[in-house]
Amino acid sequence: MPRPVTSPLTRLRAPLPHGNRLFPDLSKASRLAGRHMRAPAASAAELHEAEEVKGIRVLPGEDEDIPGVEYLVGWKDGEADTWEPAINLSDDLIRDFDEGWWEACKKADKEAIGKMLRAGGPTLAKVVDEEGRSALHFAAALGSVDIVRMLLAYDADPNLGDKEEYTPLHMAAGYLHVPVVQLLLEAGGDPEYTDDSGRTPLTLLISLRDNLPADNPMMVARRMALEQGIACLQGNLYEDLEPVAILLDRETGPEREFLVQWPDDVEDTWVPLSDMAEDVVRDYDQGLEYCEPEAIVDVRSKGDEREYLLRWKDDYPDSWEAEENVSSVLIEEWEESRRGQGGKGSPNKAAQPAELQPAVA
Repeated sequence: MPRPVTSPLTRLRAPLPHGNRLFPDLSKASRLAGRHMRAPAASAAELHEAEEVKGIRVLPGEDEDIPGVEYLVGWKDGEADTWEPAINLSDDLIRDFDEGWWEACKKADKEAIGKMLRAGGPTLAKVVDEEGRSALHFAAALGSVDIVRMLLAYDADPNLGDKEEYTPLHMAAGYLHVPVVQLLLEAGGDPEYTDDSGRTPLTLLISLRDNLPADNPMMVARRMALEQGIACLQGNLYEDLEPVAILLDRETGPEREFLVQWPDDVEDTWVPLSDMAEDVVRDYDQGLEYCEPEAIVDVRSKGDEREYLLRWKDDYPDSWEAEENVSSVLIEEWEESRRGQGGKGSPNKAAQPAELQPAVA
């Protein structure tokens, strides 16, 4: 399970090439003496006292590997806020801003984080602490949907791994914040990203569930929460596809597998029973196979129901099929074709989801 994200944070830095720090390591001698002061104006040796740092931004530096950093400073004498380079600011001013950001992240202080993001969002959303964790890691672990949304709006990376390769998705999953899990998935979070132990967010939850004591009534609520998180991740991990056909089946250990033929030139794959739709397996076991229709040839009424004459792509003889067994998309295209032909009807060719036909011995 991911470790709690409430450990002390001491340095703000960014995931930059070659591990460069966001804040240059400037000596005190290279900064102005005194608290919250900036460099003298060009025309006079006048110093101005700063009230607070309100924001931060990163600019291209002379060395392409070392970015330039500027801070938005508010002044006590009523002057307009200005962007100042780090070298013009004292250590304590930068430290206050640094600590204020991480304190807000640890407490999920929505108001404070929102205020700081407005003046430094593109940078603050991407910086990390000494453990490699970003603000998004904190918001995900604490389950704050609103803060997660704010950070994602500033392009926070949902797939950023910390020192142990935990992503924000690992954090949200490990602390059972399913709404945040769903939000991160929608933002491009990778459910197959592995941590240092080789666990994805999904396998992390499965291991937590499997390690719960069996038949312990005190664990029922936690087990239900884990099952909800597992279902959320599984629902986004796999794509539902209509198979062209089941070619073979086999027994592999405790689970049955099926060799499935897919449409659109997707390679045939062995799929475990747990990932197969029940109706598809039932149809296969009953000797039915999936066939792809080439066209609707005709339509007729039979009592209160309609049947369609289908032409099949595999040269199987044309057959009448009940409306419930025919793709609604195919029917709509057939009706459109009839209107275009003045209601006479004509074959309507289109690659459609497979229809069921009895297998031929």
